[in-house]
Amino acid sequence: MSQFMLCKSKYDLKKLNCTKLLNYKINNELLTKVANEYVPVEEQKNLWVLQEIDKYCTETQKSMNEGISFKNTELYCLLNKLYDKCTNFILWYASDYLKLDEISKRKDFFDLIEQEIRYPCCEIYIIMKKS
Repeated sequence: MSQFMLCKSKYDLKKLNCTKLLNYKINNELLTKVANEYVPVEEQKNLWVLQEIDKYCTETQKSMNEGISFKNTELYCLLNKLYDKCTNFILWYASDYLKLDEISKRKDFFDLIEQEIRYPCCEIYIIMKKS
C-alpha cells in the first residue's frame, strides 16, 4: 500500500489529518530526503504529511472491492478537500520515491489514484504539481 504522502500548502491542514513535516517525528529522515529531492528548502516550511495514507488506501481498496465508487470513499473525500488547499502532492511507497509519475491536472491525479487502488499492491507513485 502507498505509505507516504507529502502535500504543500500555505493553509493549516490539521483538521484534514495532516501534520507539518517540520513537526513530524515518524520516518522523518526519509521524509526529509524526499522533500529535499522535490521541494526547494525555502518552501519546505509549507510541507505537510498526511498521516495514515496506507490506512486510507487499504480502506478505499476494500470499499471499491465491495462495489463502492472511488468518489464515495473517505480517501477521495479527503484528497478532494486537500486538492483545493494544496499546490503539490508527493505519494510513494517505502523508499521508492525516485522517478515518480509527474502530473499536473486534477483529472489525471484522481484517475491515477483510482487506477492504482484497483491493483492488489495499491502502490501510488505520483508527484503532482498543479499548473
